[in-house]
Amino acid sequence: MLFKSISKLIPVATTIVSLLSSSASALEDYHELNDNVLQSCAYIANYEDSYRWPLSEHLKPQITIRYPQSEGVYNADTRVDTLIISYTDLQNVYLKDEPTVKVCDETAINSKVCTFGNEKSIGSRLSLEDMLEEKTNQHAISHFSMSPADKDKNTHSFDVASSDIYCIIFKAEGVTKDKSMGVIIDWQQSFGKLLVSEYHQLYNNLYLTFAYALLTAIYGYYIFKKLSKDKANAVLNHQTIYNRSLIQFKILTYLLGSTIVFFLTCLHLVQLNKIGYQKTSFTLFVIRFFTLSSGTLFNTWAIYNFLLLASGVFFGLVKDNKRHLLVQIISGILLLEFLIYDVDESRVYSLLRGQAFFLSNLIYYELIILFMLSTYCLVSMVPMFKTIYRINLSPLLI
Repeated sequence: MLFKSISKLIPVATTIVSLLSSSASALEDYHELNDNVLQSCAYIANYEDSYRWPLSEHLKPQITIRYPQSEGVYNADTRVDTLIISYTDLQNVYLKDEPTVKVCDETAINSKVCTFGNEKSIGSRLSLEDMLEEKTNQHAISHFSMSPADKDKNTHSFDVASSDIYCIIFKAEGVTKDKSMGVIIDWQQSFGKLLVSEYHQLYNNLYLTFAYALLTAIYGYYIFKKLSKDKANAVLNHQTIYNRSLIQFKILTYLLGSTIVFFLTCLHLVQLNKIGYQKTSFTLFVIRFFTLSSGTLFNTWAIYNFLLLASGVFFGLVKDNKRHLLVQIISGILLLEFLIYDVDESRVYSLLRGQAFFLSNLIYYELIILFMLSTYCLVSMVPMFKTIYRINLSPLLI
């Protein structure tokens, strides 16, 4: 959430207008076909009959293969034997020409589709012809030959009926010597232009939005009732009421901020699902920067309060202006590092010149060190907390 949180500073109206913009092309892969037998696999989702359909763009799930026209690459004899098959069926098929190059998306990689030597023994597999004749395939299979030189026949589309990992196996023949022939694969998901993992993340953020909104409402109502009761309690002095309400309102602010962050994250992912990653727009870059930087501001605020608590300054346990100043300096440095990372990550302007990964690791280790030191300080101050239990640090801070 630290680097991908969405800005609560972005006007919701701007985001909604962006959602209504026109769609761009789907995710595409480009591969070079030479003398190798190439296998490219990706997960294609058909979520129209799934609980994930409400936020879907309701597109037709399909795979489209096309060959860009390149002068001197193709000739009349150039042919590409092409097989489109689900991985479920591929595991049960014996191929005469096994792939020498395998390319996979994240889902296929996690399913170990791109590893070599994990195929079943030849004796337990059928030939492609036998599988089609016996109709033992679980999903549709398409086997054909394409002629890239023919402009009218250098594109092929394959409709996907059910979700699975689908593989395309290419074997090119007759490619002009010393030339590289490229092929473009358009993997069209039913839900839109997002990666499958990010579409799932969209729903995770939606659930978290509802959860935090519910917690915010319940805790806010509790604070209101408790504060009204405390004001009517003549036994409690104003300082005790202030100490109690201070941390209660900070927790409420955290819950409310988390609700807004997760909600705007949903809007941002819905936007990307509609327009895709390939759309280049300075406005989108700026929006991405604000989504990252606002998450940075919110999380830095949370870190700042945690450091105040760990240093003993939060409740006034330690009267030390130097500690307070140190916490402010540390938080300021973190905020600056986060914002520099956000500028580079949003692609508005590259300040790091390819060193964003180094800065990301630096921030990560800084946070680990701060957490360890803060935890040690908190543990060492447990006796002090016990002596001032009048602040009432119960689980719900009642």
